[in-house]
Amino acid sequence: LDKMRKKADTLPSLQYMQTRFLGLTKCHPLYRSCSSSPWELEKAMTQARLLSGRFRVEALTGHWVPWNREGLCSLPNCWRTDHSHKGTVECFLLSCASLANTRAELGAFLSSFLKVNPGLANLMRQCLAISAVQFWLDCSTMAPVITAVQSQGESVLFNLFKLTRNYCHVLHKARQALLSDD
Repeated sequence: LDKMRKKADTLPSLQYMQTRFLGLTKCHPLYRSCSSSPWELEKAMTQARLLSGRFRVEALTGHWVPWNREGLCSLPNCWRTDHSHKGTVECFLLSCASLANTRAELGAFLSSFLKVNPGLANLMRQCLAISAVQFWLDCSTMAPVITAVQSQGESVLFNLFKLTRNYCHVLHKARQALLSDD
């Protein structure tokens, strides 16, 4: 386990996977929080691909795409425009201009979710201030979340994963739709 952790910690694609929190005997809470819902499991797979560096953003696929060796975002509002940027997981989650409308719609969903779960609003703000990408990919490794789970129970974590799974999957679906329109 130590050998695997040391190796994983050197890989830039796994920078958001905090291996010191992973074990061999217990399933990651990203999956445990899905219960038995196939729809939640599908969303968890999207989030896990992002977390593991296996999500096919252009920065990952650029080396085998002859027309985009630089790994620039190929979404319509980005490709060969003033908004052109490297197609990274960070840009995908936080700033890609082509996904701005989707992120705005997700903002409305987040607001309604936090109205139903008001105790999560402050926790979410704390985590986003520390690292927004880490929050969206795996909030279970963040100190405020660990503290909240210790004091309030695993339901806090499961609610956060419901929120983050949805965020990642909706962005993924929007990206797929934009890429298929080309």
